[in-house]
Amino acid sequence: MKNNFLLKLILFVAALFILWTLREPLTMMWEWFSDREAVTASMDRTGIWSSLILFILFVLQVFLAFIPGQALMVACGYLYGFWGGFLLSWLSLVTGGEAAFVLARRYGRSFADKWISPDVLARWDKAADGQGIGFYTLALVLPLVPNDAMCYVAGLGKISHRRFSIANLLGRGMACVVTSWIGAFGAHAPTYVWIALIVIAAGVAAWFIYKKAGSFPDAKRKLANACGMLIAKIYRKMFSLKYEVKGLEALPSGAKIIAINHTNVTDAIFLPLIFSEVPRFIAQGDLFQIPILGHILRETGQIPVNADDPCLAFEQACELLKRGETILIFPEGQLVPFSQSVRGKTGAARLSKVTGTPIIPLGIYTDPRDVTILKLKRLGKKRCGMYQFRGTSYLRFGTPWRPDTQTNFHAQTDELMSRIYSLVSDAQKESRCVSHTSLNPIPQW
Repeated sequence: MKNNFLLKLILFVAALFILWTLREPLTMMWEWFSDREAVTASMDRTGIWSSLILFILFVLQVFLAFIPGQALMVACGYLYGFWGGFLLSWLSLVTGGEAAFVLARRYGRSFADKWISPDVLARWDKAADGQGIGFYTLALVLPLVPNDAMCYVAGLGKISHRRFSIANLLGRGMACVVTSWIGAFGAHAPTYVWIALIVIAAGVAAWFIYKKAGSFPDAKRKLANACGMLIAKIYRKMFSLKYEVKGLEALPSGAKIIAINHTNVTDAIFLPLIFSEVPRFIAQGDLFQIPILGHILRETGQIPVNADDPCLAFEQACELLKRGETILIFPEGQLVPFSQSVRGKTGAARLSKVTGTPIIPLGIYTDPRDVTILKLKRLGKKRCGMYQFRGTSYLRFGTPWRPDTQTNFHAQTDELMSRIYSLVSDAQKESRCVSHTSLNPIPQW
């Protein structure tokens, strides 16, 4: 114990002696560093090498704890300005974080223990167990959390690489905005930087509030409903979308099944806006795996149809109908462009028979010229989706209908699809922007 104290005292005295000996060159270096124009001129003379060295240092500091990451981030803002410092530090840190995640996942705890204290890993393993994008995003922002260690924790945990990458981009991005701002402006930041900081702070606060609401399921559901409705309203406002509805006032109260044609993805976005209460959709199961959207769908009680257990969705829908709720279903089971028709799936007819609930057909018409086809990659698979970014949608509700129990489900579904397509045709005729295409008759089997 005494030997350790003596060693520390000797090292402290030696450090003071070195600082005193080098006081003049250190003073000159400080004066030079305080002159931003002189520093910038020197950096310009080195060309790309200075940026490359900083990039390497940022990546290495994820592995070498003695390299001060926050100091480098502030220095980046000071040397390259807000945007230059932000981009350099953000891309570098994201690269380092991805490398730590991949290596930890591939080589396991024995590799991670070489770079991060085993005690730190064990402590944060427990905190991160079962957590997702939001947790890791905050963990890479908050100053009291070992940000770099969390990349190893994620690699050793159950979070997917894709979800961690989203958290890595978001978390490192928010941290770099703050540190680049400090380096570039100090306390004198322009308006757009303050706006960015306010947005980040509001996002962090909203996440904490949302997580706190987890102890109160009703509050959490209402909050998720509010978020979903807000997204729908923003989307509608952003693209100036309009919709004209007929027959809504005649809908019966209580349990009902609303069966709808599905011409574009946007249908599901604005449909909740026309109801006084949030309805329950029967939707593809893979939508529930999309970050943010999937979380909102789960918390608002939407019903996923999973290929490995489709009966579960049917049972959930039956239970909700028995409780008097409204179910929205797309019998086509896929996006079907206008002027095309497919044989519907029998789920709506079977739900009606089991629960005695009426079916209300709903036909939606959107001018094909207002629909854009986008090829997007979702969950590793390329998908072709149709989206509405302009114009008006025309919605026509039909009269309540109960299938004839004497006929089979396929015949009942053919009758339902005929009613839906007839409403679509009526909506097209009544619309101001009449398309020159026409609906094909429903195929006969």
